[in-house]
Amino acid sequence: MKQADICMILEGTYPYVHGGVSAWVHQLIINQPDLTFFLICILPQGFNPVKCFELPPNVTGIKHITLAKIDALPNPLGLPRRKFHRFFKRTTPLLLKQVSQKADVHDFRKIVNQFRHYRRKLDEKILLSSPPAWNQLLEIYSQTMPEISFIDFFWSWRTLVGGMFSMLVPELPDVRCFHTVCTGYAGLIMARAKHELDAPCILTEHGIYTSERRFEIAFAEWLIDQKSFSMSVNKSHNNYELRDLWTDFFVQYGQFCYSSADAVISLFRDNMQIQIEAGAPPEKCKVIPNGIDLKRYGNIPPSYGHLSTIAFIGRIVPIKDVKTYIRAVAILRRNISDLKAYIIGGYDEDPDYYEECLELIRTEELEKVIILTGKVDIVDYLPQIDVVVLSSISEAQPLVILEAGAAGIPSVATNVGACREMLEGAENDDFGPGGIVVPLASPAPMADALFKLLSDEQFYARCSGAIKQRVEKYYSSEDQHRAYRELYTQIMKLKD
Repeated sequence: MKQADICMILEGTYPYVHGGVSAWVHQLIINQPDLTFFLICILPQGFNPVKCFELPPNVTGIKHITLAKIDALPNPLGLPRRKFHRFFKRTTPLLLKQVSQKADVHDFRKIVNQFRHYRRKLDEKILLSSPPAWNQLLEIYSQTMPEISFIDFFWSWRTLVGGMFSMLVPELPDVRCFHTVCTGYAGLIMARAKHELDAPCILTEHGIYTSERRFEIAFAEWLIDQKSFSMSVNKSHNNYELRDLWTDFFVQYGQFCYSSADAVISLFRDNMQIQIEAGAPPEKCKVIPNGIDLKRYGNIPPSYGHLSTIAFIGRIVPIKDVKTYIRAVAILRRNISDLKAYIIGGYDEDPDYYEECLELIRTEELEKVIILTGKVDIVDYLPQIDVVVLSSISEAQPLVILEAGAAGIPSVATNVGACREMLEGAENDDFGPGGIVVPLASPAPMADALFKLLSDEQFYARCSGAIKQRVEKYYSSEDQHRAYRELYTQIMKLKD
């Protein structure tokens, strides 16, 4: 196969899952027609890879890596007993440092070197189910978390270390540059490419992956605080728990990725600062904001004479907090009786949450107010919408605010990601507010903000003009893709 220019490393997104990151990747590839792309797609076990996107012609191939499943290379040669034990002897101290939160990128490089030396002789049986692997697990358990339930530690270890090992065994493609769109497991592959191949590497973070995993781990019901049930009187290791183990693994993965990248890109300044605080070298950091097609969204004419209309646009999943939007609609209807409220987006990703939202709509007696459209082209709906609502508890730089803003439609959004910067402006931006920012999970303030926009014509007009001008000046897709074209040219010169 001919060498591709860019290897995009994708974790649970494009081309198999809808969403903002997937759409971003698709547009990035389309708008770099002179470059070729190879995709590495990290997928969970049991996932059926059905494409949601038609791959552009400059995508030369796809490689799937199944998370925590170590696919042996063709015809593994087998590992002689002497080298078998040598491999585990050399990796155990490195993994011990990782569990003890003391590992750095130099330790990760040593692990990469061990796998590079023995890769064609390793498989899942050797790495996770052999006697030396068992002894390695026992040693690390006894030295770090002996008061934790062993069975719970065992399964956490198998998942976390198995996940890391599954990123270190597969062969990497022959490309000029590796580009990951998150840290985590995808970031491990990028860091591995840097140390194994001395390849130029780019990280673009939309949201901060480590922060998102930290949130999920904190509320994971399957991670029980085993120390509460421990009979041991020796509470060593500073009361370290399995939640801490999971969190610290992802924190360290992020540090490995930040330290290994030649360029660390964020969508907005606040996230860049978080990256720097998490270990990204400031001199490698840069902001390239998302952009949208101004011609497509900027020429949408408004319609007149319709009911007051608001719209949530996004996937119906817990992180979007659609329930807060529904509750805000219930409050707003008390002041605006002829209200129409859309929920525009897919509902098949989390069927249970979707049913909970339907039940809340029935409980609040909003069946005649709220209209669920499923997946549609929002261009067909934007002319009918007065205000877009974003109720998420986590976002990066949501495109929907920009797309609506280009059409002169203000937004009410929670104070997450770049929402405040987009709606209120950054430094030296004197356009004025392009909407209203509200607290997380707060239906009443959200309803008040919506009422302000829908009832105050002068305020609405100012917000409409401000958001349209701000998007036109700062958020053009042409500027975004030009910036990446220049970045690719600069980074690939490091290898050529």
